[in-house]
Amino acid sequence: MIVLSPKNKVYEASSDTIQSLIVASVAGVMGLMVVVIAILYMLYYNRTLQKMVSTRTVDLQEMIDTLVSKEQSLIVSEMQYRSLVDNLPGIVYRCEPHPPWKMKTISKWVEVLTGYSADDFLCDPPKLNWDDIVYPEDVHIVDKETTDAKNYDFTTEYRIIAKDGTIRWLFEKGSLIDTGYGEKYMDGVILDNTDKKLASEELKKLYEELEDRVEERTKALKDAMSQLVEQEKMASLGGIVSGVAHEINTPLGIGVTVSSYLKKISEELQLNFGNNTLSKSKMNEFLNSNSESLGILETNLGRAAELVNSFKKISVNQSTEDITQFNFKDYLNMILLSLKHEYKNKDYQIEIECDPNIVVYAYAGVYSQIFTNFLMNSFIHGFKDKKNGKIKINAVQYPEEKRLVITYSDDGHGIPEPILDRIFEPFFTTNRANGGSGLGLYIVYNLVGQKLGGSISCHSVHEGGTTFVIDVPLVTEQGHFKHIKEETEET
Repeated sequence: MIVLSPKNKVYEASSDTIQSLIVASVAGVMGLMVVVIAILYMLYYNRTLQKMVSTRTVDLQEMIDTLVSKEQSLIVSEMQYRSLVDNLPGIVYRCEPHPPWKMKTISKWVEVLTGYSADDFLCDPPKLNWDDIVYPEDVHIVDKETTDAKNYDFTTEYRIIAKDGTIRWLFEKGSLIDTGYGEKYMDGVILDNTDKKLASEELKKLYEELEDRVEERTKALKDAMSQLVEQEKMASLGGIVSGVAHEINTPLGIGVTVSSYLKKISEELQLNFGNNTLSKSKMNEFLNSNSESLGILETNLGRAAELVNSFKKISVNQSTEDITQFNFKDYLNMILLSLKHEYKNKDYQIEIECDPNIVVYAYAGVYSQIFTNFLMNSFIHGFKDKKNGKIKINAVQYPEEKRLVITYSDDGHGIPEPILDRIFEPFFTTNRANGGSGLGLYIVYNLVGQKLGGSISCHSVHEGGTTFVIDVPLVTEQGHFKHIKEETEET
């Protein structure tokens, strides 16, 4: 085979040589292709890498911008928070949960309340811990309140000694924080409570003074009320005296007249006897007149004695505080007898419906005052401008409950609804112009409740009459013990 050399010279080569040359050429071409492909790949990878770097650079810049923005927002937020905390009218703090309560952070308001700056508590080492300014006697109070805090929240009040030596009251509200990673601390706020505490103590002092004054005035009022009640009692007793005096005047007058008549006929009899002119007919006439006159005298003197006896019992019972045993119906009749002058010339009917065997062990004078007030109210108010009226007194005993229920009613004008709820108030009266004191039913209310240990209620319809219902024990509480003592002594 003829082969051209690089200088275009002709050489003659063998077939093996030619084959080797061809193989070498192909290998060279293939190597060159590999290099070209590698270069092309490197160029493609470099472009992709540049694109990725560019993308990552943009992302990284965005992240940096976001972090910078958030950092700026955080700085602004912290400034706002710090400004808010520092301008709060109180101390905001974080400290260790136990004495000496070393501060981790504390607001500038601490200088306003204590006189010490925040740096005094926060420098390292601190110049002061919180327990250094707490009033010595109050340290254990703060420690106990924070230690015993329920649900980790607490409130407490205590004193501190400020830098200028003044004692101030503080109110603290906080929480115990447990991070769960071995760190515990307290967060809270402390407010100045000095003015409020001083005002509270001043108010307490004024309240105590007011209580003393109220107690003093109450005592004076009770004394005045007791005096008024006593005056009312005496006025009632005076009315009874006047009535009894008026009532007793008639039988005593008749008695005087009869005794004068008996004296006259006795002198005539004596004269006739001395002159021997006494005949049988004159003697019979004298005996008949004497017998009739003595009968009249006995009746009227008995009437007078009955009035005196009734007055004696009523007056003694009203002026003493002794507990006695008495027949209820008989005592009611004595009360009516002592007041008969008030209604004897009126067309008033008074009925008593009561078991004649009811025996009460209580203050008899109290019952006299109660029924005297009831009856006089009926006469003066209930039957005013009425020609007739009817009063009914009903009493029923309940042995098992040992109670007595008394119903007093009249068919008078009744009590208008607007004033019905006020009838038991002291000094309330619709008859003040005519001398009414307004104490009558007030006294009745207190006598029933306090002296007899019972209750009283009133039902009334205007122009339809009035009813009082009294529920009392047959034996008063004081009388109960006295009654037991007497029964024991008898046994």
